[in-house]
Amino acid sequence: MTQLHHAASLKVFDADGRAVRFGKLWEDKRTIVCFIRHFLCPMCQDYMRVVAKEAIKENLDKARVNLVIIGCGSPAMIKSYLAMHKLDYPIYTDPTLELYHALGMTLESTDAGSVPPPGHGHYVQHGVASGTIAVIGRAIRHGMPLLADGGKIGQLGGELIVGPGLRCGFAHRMSTTAGHTPVRHLLIRAGVQTGPFLRDTKETIREWMPRRREEEELTRRVDEETRRAAAQRWF
Repeated sequence: MTQLHHAASLKVFDADGRAVRFGKLWEDKRTIVCFIRHFLCPMCQDYMRVVAKEAIKENLDKARVNLVIIGCGSPAMIKSYLAMHKLDYPIYTDPTLELYHALGMTLESTDAGSVPPPGHGHYVQHGVASGTIAVIGRAIRHGMPLLADGGKIGQLGGELIVGPGLRCGFAHRMSTTAGHTPVRHLLIRAGVQTGPFLRDTKETIREWMPRRREEEELTRRVDEETRRAAAQRWF
């Protein structure tokens, strides 16, 4: 818990460059914290599209759960990043990487590992070349300051579920550039309702049922992992 206590005292910065104590973001509520790579990472941008679709703010509010995204580039990137992905959640940044390192996210890599081809269920929907082109196009359309510091290219992120207070219910450090925890996994761990009513979806109940069975299996696995991890706290 000393590691988490130290991390809670560190500063992150909002879109206007104002410093905020990291622990302030989750001292009153259970909070999902997603640490992304650099702001121009095409794989993290694919992940953000899934976050925007599946982490519906109304469902999080009902469960009294917050969601926060933290990057590692300039605060000048935040406003356009929010607009680009139509995110309902606050974004902060840790340009010094002090918080990343305090939480053990010290690994640097440009290896995506073994990623299924686009369209086969994984959140990554672009190859490196097409993803980079798509990112540049979105950045230009949304006025992202491309000359600003997007963050360290090799830095990997991870996910936490923390709060209220100095509690950590889940933690994961990425080992590859495409290694984010599935969004529904995080929602289930945090006690947030998931279901067929996803933003901007037109799927029918018949189309949703196979995914619901997959979700039930995921819930079972999450419960098993939680029990196994109970005696091996991350902090």
